[in-house]
Amino acid sequence: MNNLSSFVCGLLIVCTVFSSLTALIPGVTKQEITTILQDSGFAYTGLTFIWIPVLLSTAGNGGRAIAVFFFLCLSFAGLSSLISNIELFGHTLEDFGMKRRYCIPLTIAITFLFGLPSALNLNFLTNQDFVWGFALLINGLMFQLMVIHYGTARWRDRVINNYSIDDWYLPKIWEWMVKFVAPIEAIALLIWWAVDLIRQENSQGEKWYEFGTETFMITIVQWIGVMAIAGILNALWYYYQRRKGEPNPLDLHYSSTVSYSISTESQTTNT
Repeated sequence: MNNLSSFVCGLLIVCTVFSSLTALIPGVTKQEITTILQDSGFAYTGLTFIWIPVLLSTAGNGGRAIAVFFFLCLSFAGLSSLISNIELFGHTLEDFGMKRRYCIPLTIAITFLFGLPSALNLNFLTNQDFVWGFALLINGLMFQLMVIHYGTARWRDRVINNYSIDDWYLPKIWEWMVKFVAPIEAIALLIWWAVDLIRQENSQGEKWYEFGTETFMITIVQWIGVMAIAGILNALWYYYQRRKGEPNPLDLHYSSTVSYSISTESQTTNT
């Protein structure tokens, strides 16, 4: 339903842009309208903050009231998403041993500081929206690899099917989709994105190898930099845990895998 609602809203905005521009500028061409859609404000914010008010203005005074409620709901949606992100980061700090009464204020402060440059500089906002918007593909692929490494059968049984009550159960074909179909789709999308970005210049005339606002090079450098920092921090934490005498997480994974295999074989035998 969420994807369907987003798709319908996108179609609504595109239709609004075409109908509004053709009414205001009778001689405008489709190519000119497409160019406006592709470069409508910083980080494409104009599609929401320009064309939604244009659409609702056609409804008279009722449209003004709807606009107020629309942007109020949009603010609540942003805050609700921010709350889940703060809780996730705060819980991670708790796992590292920090007390909760310090985790949440620290998380809010870090979130504010990281978001401040985007609020002060729209070019920085455009760059971060471009870089980390496409990074969601990497994030999804990493989740798929995590499930594959954990074991799709164990994930399907332990995390989904045997965890919930009176819920929809994942069929066996889900394992094949996660192991084969979804990774191929993710890699294909990444290759298509890279080829399309390299072959074409962006709206500012920047080449793909330049450190511009929306270029392939600046995206890859930031991705590699963040992944390198995350890998170093994980390696340091793993080394620290080993120095303290904590058990090896890989050994725990191996033992849980063996115990799951034994339990599965015993259930099959008993059946």
